[in-house]
Amino acid sequence: MKYTTLLVGTNNAHKAREITAILQETGVSVITPQELGITQEPEENGTTFAENALIKARYYAERGNMPCLADDSGLVVDALD
Repeated sequence: MKYTTLLVGTNNAHKAREITAILQETGVSVITPQELGITQEPEENGTTFAENALIKARYYAERGNMPCLADDSGLVVDALD
């Protein structure tokens, strides 16, 4: 099955615009949770950025009933450990 629309699992407008720009030449349209009326956010209780991205992707994919791309990032400072 070929999808032409991808849900971007973020409520961050800047991040959604960045992902939209990256996917612009692929022919895939991007939609946000807000556009689908999804107002709640998942609890990001993973222990890594990858785990939290997966939590968000699964959460929004289930509620939006469509494929979802999500990411999670932050700063890692060894001196603070």
